[in-house]
Amino acid sequence: MADKVIGIDLGGTSVKLAVVDSQRQVLDQWSIPTDVSDQGQHIVNDIVATIIDRLGQLNLSLDEIKAIGMGSPGTIDHDLGQVKGAYNLNWQDSQPVRQAIQEGLGRQLPVAIENDANVAAMGEQFLGAAKDCPDIIMVTLGTGVGGGVIVDGHLVVGMGAAGEVGHMFAQADGYQCTCGQTGCLETVASANGIARLAADLHKDWQGAPSSLAAAYQAGQKVTSYDLVLAAQAGDDFADYALETSLTYLAHSLGQMASVTHPQVILIGGGVANAGQYLLDKLVPLFKQAAYPAIAESTQIAIAQLGSEAGVIGAASLAFTLL
Repeated sequence: MADKVIGIDLGGTSVKLAVVDSQRQVLDQWSIPTDVSDQGQHIVNDIVATIIDRLGQLNLSLDEIKAIGMGSPGTIDHDLGQVKGAYNLNWQDSQPVRQAIQEGLGRQLPVAIENDANVAAMGEQFLGAAKDCPDIIMVTLGTGVGGGVIVDGHLVVGMGAAGEVGHMFAQADGYQCTCGQTGCLETVASANGIARLAADLHKDWQGAPSSLAAAYQAGQKVTSYDLVLAAQAGDDFADYALETSLTYLAHSLGQMASVTHPQVILIGGGVANAGQYLLDKLVPLFKQAAYPAIAESTQIAIAQLGSEAGVIGAASLAFTLL
């Protein structure tokens, strides 16, 4: 009988869970709201309760679950199984998540916890666009810029903060980042960063008339999604703004690839919905920025699993404990 594990993707709005077997079959998948009230003290209890309830519905016993993997925001203490700095969960202090899950289930079940961006990379390697590739880099372009690095099949965590792609230096005399530094990749390649970069670029635009440049000029709010749609429709300014952002991204990816030489670099997050347009722009820029041997062999692709990458990656994390 195939071993079974549970994957948990803990987010500020919802908790996604899945039961997955060692044949990589997703046996069940569901979600519950994240209750961040009372300093987030209900979160783990709710997770324990929904696991017990769901296993009962599936006629599975806890004894059939061999391990649990979790992706969480914040900084992870892998040795202690604790989560620190997950402020969007209203966790002001370090949380003993592994211990709380084990005590709640009444089992000394193996529990592994990893940063949510890292488990997304693991999910794509387990069942997604990089299935069975031992060396990958995944970059998630959303509200911020996250990332995960896998080398020889193993997640690179260093002392805990490895893979913070969004905080690589990208722009001299750049924007202030939420981390306190200036010029981080996140400030020019995240969804918010792209829109802000374009807002500044429009001031010096001397090219063809542009509906997006006019919108900025009129003080209207413009999103990265608006920029992508306009660029795909032939707006020269939108195309220029996105190419400027992607140039910063390409140089950062070239730097990372020089360290790990991955088989594939995956682009995920909301900005990746630009799909082929994004690839058509990014791939040539990457080939210009990367070391020639890397430019010739490393592929760039769009991530496939979307919002499911985290929970699938958490399940794959659980299998590393067996």
